[in-house]
Order: sequence, then structure tokens, then C-alpha cells
Amino acid sequence: MFYTIIQYIFIAVVFVIAVWYVIKISKESFGSKKKSCSKGCGCDDSSSVSKD
Repeated sequence: MFYTIIQYIFIAVVFVIAVWYVIKISKESFGSKKKSCSKGCGCDDSSSVSKD
């Protein structure tokens, strides 16, 4: 009986971590309002730069 409870607790912890990870990835992917590429290189979108 004791080992069954430990198994359920372990599965619950793994599930919570997985849900947290998916939410974090989704926020980074869809919540970003920056006008740059997703590679993290710091480049700006070329259409936002004014050309003279």
C-alpha cells in the first residue's frame, strides 16, 4: 500500500512538471510581441527599419 502511494505521488509530480513545461514553452512561443526572429540573436525585423 505504501509503495502505491509513492508511485501516485511520483506520477503527479512528473505530470505537474510536464504541464508547467508545456505552458512555459507556449508562453514563449505565442506570447512574444518582439519583432525579431526566435533564434535569440538580437536581430530586428527588417521591415520595421526605415530605409532612406
